[in-house]
Amino acid sequence: MNQPLNFYAKKSMKGNPHVFDDYFQLSALTITVTSACNLHCDYCFEEHESRLIKPDEVVDIIDVAYKNFRKNNPTGSMPLSFFGGEPFIAWKTIQRCIEHAKEKGYDLSVGITTNLTLLTDEQMEFIDENDIGLLVSIDGTKEVHDRLRDNSYDVVSKNVKKLIDNGMKRLIEARMTVPPGEFHNLLAGVQNIFSLGVDNIAPVPVTDQVWTKDQVKLLENELDKLYEWTISIYEDPNNKRNISVKMIDDYLFQCIHDEFDMKGTPCSFGSNKWLSIGPSGEMYPCHQIHTRKDQQELFYMGNILKGEILPHRILGQVLPHSWKKADDPEYTCDTCEAYNICRGSCPSENYDLNKDYLKTPDEWCDWVRMSKRITKKYQNQLLNSKNLRNKRLNSIKLNLEIMEMIDRVREYNVYSREFPLVVLDLYEKVLSCEHNLLPGFSDLSKNKLAKFREQLTQIRDELIKKESMQKETV
Repeated sequence: MNQPLNFYAKKSMKGNPHVFDDYFQLSALTITVTSACNLHCDYCFEEHESRLIKPDEVVDIIDVAYKNFRKNNPTGSMPLSFFGGEPFIAWKTIQRCIEHAKEKGYDLSVGITTNLTLLTDEQMEFIDENDIGLLVSIDGTKEVHDRLRDNSYDVVSKNVKKLIDNGMKRLIEARMTVPPGEFHNLLAGVQNIFSLGVDNIAPVPVTDQVWTKDQVKLLENELDKLYEWTISIYEDPNNKRNISVKMIDDYLFQCIHDEFDMKGTPCSFGSNKWLSIGPSGEMYPCHQIHTRKDQQELFYMGNILKGEILPHRILGQVLPHSWKKADDPEYTCDTCEAYNICRGSCPSENYDLNKDYLKTPDEWCDWVRMSKRITKKYQNQLLNSKNLRNKRLNSIKLNLEIMEMIDRVREYNVYSREFPLVVLDLYEKVLSCEHNLLPGFSDLSKNKLAKFREQLTQIRDELIKKESMQKETV
């Protein structure tokens, strides 16, 4: 076993020792276990090389990362994502990491982003035993998938069916990349993935390619159809499947946040709470950079295996609305209808397009705007569907109900007999649902409860004072 890792800044940083914990407060970790891939997909941004992390090296990495995570997060699981290339090429490394974590008693929430072409029965058993989530690349219909993803549809669909037949549907999410030339196939692609038996579907339009005005209109029409189809599933009393279309869930969540003036958070690129480690131990603020050579020198933060940290390369977290746009009046942030829900696009893609990780492409702006318009159009229908078998949307409904309860409590006269009772009911509701309170809603409801408690305390103090004065008078 290798010796524990020690961390030092480069000599150019005056030779002062700096341990990993001085610079990171991890809440999640991505490990790109290999830069190699067995496919040659049409739109892939990666430049593949045959580099793999060795099993013993990944053990060192997870020890350092988990120690840091637990120091800053006394409870909860550490999210750990394995990325590539194709991670299954480095299966022994993944297996070694998870087995070591179990031996050490580490609490991990593990996911693998994969093309699912290399799956074996032995791997499937290990995935099931360890509850490993799989983000599977499926680009819609067979025709589209084969055209974009190296004629791999038959193998992928066969392996998806095998996973589902073995009771592992819960672990599958399909990532459906949609380039501009395939916008017209958005709904058909989602429907085909649904027909394979997958319930969690994440269609993702490509925003780092140029869109024509006609393609923008086409995508918006397809989004309309997708929302209507999804609602038809939620309205079907005979449907027993818990379908989630991630783009719908995400934008509904962001639009509801906007209604309560709760700002969304952008990508964690540059934050000391998230880190991506590459096949040779190199550290970057994003998993995409490991295979984008033109970005590697600029964003290199050190090497975890060499014990090297470059503090001056650790970027500050991207802040909401810190991104930039051109002077084109059509794409001005300050007047944008989607200003409050915008997350600023992918920083790595921004740099690839504009040599500035904060400068977003127009295509991203078009996407966020149309997503907000369509989501607001269907918001009430989604939340009031008769058979809403979607955990996240039902959670949003519950949070809205709590907000409505808070509004009703605010209508009561604080000196009325009913006020303490309705506050107590609200407390019980919040406490019983605390584990379902969403980010933002949790803070908002607790702040409101604190205000009601202050009012009750003030009334109690007034009553005590009044009673005391009456006694003195007597």
